[in-house]
Amino acid sequence: MKYSLADIEHLDFRAACPPMPEDLRQDLMTLVRGLREEKKATVTVPRRFVLVFALIILLTASVAYAAGKLGWADYLLQAFGIHVTDQTQQTLDSTAPRSFAVGPVTFEMNELFSDGRIAMAAAQAHTADGKGVFADDPDPDTLPKDEAWYRVRFLLEIPPEYRGDGEEMEDFMLAGSALTYLNLLPVSVDNHVREIPATAVMMVWEIDPVTHEAVNSWHLEESIALPVDHSLETFNYLPEGPASLHGMKLLNVEAEKTAAGVYLTLRFRADEDAQPRDIEYLEFSWLDENGTAYDTGLGASMTVDRSQWPLVTVTDMITTDHLPEAITIRDAQTQEKVRLEAAYGG
Repeated sequence: MKYSLADIEHLDFRAACPPMPEDLRQDLMTLVRGLREEKKATVTVPRRFVLVFALIILLTASVAYAAGKLGWADYLLQAFGIHVTDQTQQTLDSTAPRSFAVGPVTFEMNELFSDGRIAMAAAQAHTADGKGVFADDPDPDTLPKDEAWYRVRFLLEIPPEYRGDGEEMEDFMLAGSALTYLNLLPVSVDNHVREIPATAVMMVWEIDPVTHEAVNSWHLEESIALPVDHSLETFNYLPEGPASLHGMKLLNVEAEKTAAGVYLTLRFRADEDAQPRDIEYLEFSWLDENGTAYDTGLGASMTVDRSQWPLVTVTDMITTDHLPEAITIRDAQTQEKVRLEAAYGG
């Protein structure tokens, strides 16, 4: 069974999921309060933060995956209805697999990618002897009691000087006896940087099938080089005529196509009577010349920068391999549309 983003939005998570842990609820409230902070000049709006909290349950309990190699393309399609671009898939597939033994579990890192703005990694975990099960199931009572239980985690860590603005993503998928762990990090590197020094952190816990408590653990950290693909093409888009969205005049949109998709930088000038607190949450969709909406970008967030008020800069992302000659932006709240045309190519 496959789920689109629209399907997920209509699921009754209150009925399907256990109560939200108090620490998670507090983190969510802190995040929401942070978005409302008037004095904060730059706001990162995580488009899908509510969904991500429920995805572990959704993917492991509701989505049936065939055995075999799974990666970012499968995850994004099943979780958000996003089709990765051909260039992204080819780049992910070009990763030279590396295997790491961590106690009784082997991690095979088979996807590693960065376009200088985001970093993506995927590692498949399986038991070395083919025995045992992963106890990351949301309902451990369904797991066999006569096999060893393991819980795993895979993280990609990079030095602070390479970190960018935006939200991190961490999740996993189960496929038969194998588990695929996924990480996405925002990065910011100069064009001359071809590799980012990174650390693959792998953790394994053996779980008692009766008490569900950890009885043993293993930990491994390995230094790796994260390759950066700086392939880039740019367009500058201008509105066909004077255009305003959210009470701001739209000046231009700069598009940058990388191996991950197209990043869009929108530049606005706020009206004279507007206040920074009025520009807290923005949401747009993007349409091609046929009126078909582009898939949302791989990054999990939109950034709203008000540090140069009354100038406001918004960054967004769509998933496509091509920069069109014209593109339409649609306000998600008012449904107002503005058509933009490319002023020059790069």
